[in-house]
Amino acid sequence: MSSPSNRLLNTALFIALAICLLLFVVAICGYRLEFWRFGMSAKIIRWGIYLAMGVGVAGIGVFIKALIDKSSVVPAIAAVAIAVIPVAMVVPKVLEARSVPKIHDITTDLVTPPAFDKVVLLRGDNSNPLDRANPELAKLQSDAYPDIQPIVSQLTLPQAIERAADVAESLGWEVVNLDQSTGLVEAVVTTPMFGFKDDVVVRVTRNDGDTRIDLRSVSRVGRSDLGANAARIRRFIQAF
Repeated sequence: MSSPSNRLLNTALFIALAICLLLFVVAICGYRLEFWRFGMSAKIIRWGIYLAMGVGVAGIGVFIKALIDKSSVVPAIAAVAIAVIPVAMVVPKVLEARSVPKIHDITTDLVTPPAFDKVVLLRGDNSNPLDRANPELAKLQSDAYPDIQPIVSQLTLPQAIERAADVAESLGWEVVNLDQSTGLVEAVVTTPMFGFKDDVVVRVTRNDGDTRIDLRSVSRVGRSDLGANAARIRRFIQAF
């Protein structure tokens, strides 16, 4: 049987856990409902992680105390296990962010990257710029993602354009522009949790008798994309 002090400690742990989980919900909903920018959500998540880590440490202490008092250790174990979940979700992302360059604009053509057309009007005033003005951007990308290269196909120009649109839709992208005259396919990609909007343009051209397909994927918010844009282009290339 648990002592009153142990029951009080267990209750405090689960109250702290509830607050931690509430912080994550608030961070996600606040951003998706456009109450604030993502920077505020990132701070709230950081507070939630610190709280979860504190619960984990406190839970270990409660576990040891329960062993000494010969009372039930189940609540302490449950609290620690639940506290580990948000930490396990966020910490790998932080480590991943440190392993990739802080860029959010990836393209298969570093010399003349595909330009957006219809998507420009959808991006909003607070979106990342599209000018690729950073002179180090090309080197950062080529060093980190040397495999991001154009697709060379034997399809005709119209066939390749239609194929690009089909692949985009099969990947769950929202195609917002398909222009046979310019060889452009533009799409918007929405991430599942926070609802981030990333923009993709596919440019199809004829090159030395072959059809060349170039892509560009750009995040609207955030300095680093955690490798998401490169991974998105890889999935498209594989599916194409």
